[in-house]
Amino acid sequence: MNRKERLCAVLGGCFGAALTMAVCSFSPIGAQSGDTFGEISCTGLRIVAQDGKTGVTLGTGTEGSFVSVHGTEGKSEAALRLDKKGGQVVIWGVDGNSHAGLRITEHGGRVQVYGRNNDSQAAMGITDEGGRIEVFGKDGRSRAAMAITENGGHAGILGKDGRSGAGMSVDESGGYVRVYNKAGRQSGRLPHPEE
Repeated sequence: MNRKERLCAVLGGCFGAALTMAVCSFSPIGAQSGDTFGEISCTGLRIVAQDGKTGVTLGTGTEGSFVSVHGTEGKSEAALRLDKKGGQVVIWGVDGNSHAGLRITEHGGRVQVYGRNNDSQAAMGITDEGGRIEVFGKDGRSRAAMAITENGGHAGILGKDGRSGAGMSVDESGGYVRVYNKAGRQSGRLPHPEE
């Protein structure tokens, strides 16, 4: 390109830039105007990072609405979901399995926490009679639980076999303790004080 062509290109570029600035100063577009857009109607929205991985997802459907925030490694996630029963918040760890959740059930709130392989679990929630706390071992069978019942409360422990254990309860007649063998049969009992 010779000197005359370069000069024409520079002048043309300057003239084009000046014309664009003049037009936009009379008729600003989009975000340059300082005005808001108002409403945007769509069935979902996905925000992606520069590498193309999904960062945030917003959506709605026949069951309700949701917001999901995805971690940079692609496995961890935090989600808020709303449905006919109420709401639910779930957070997953980087392994994609361990998670913690808070949700609304037909009786009230429930909190659940799961281990790395979804094997161990702890839960606290509301039942139709009151509160309940449960803790499960890695085997998924052994557990300890404490709950409010119609006439008082109950606390129980189950062994790894899922049958042997012990329980302590209070009912309309008073309190008692039961012990169960490996076959799940009652092998001992401390009776009510009136028995």
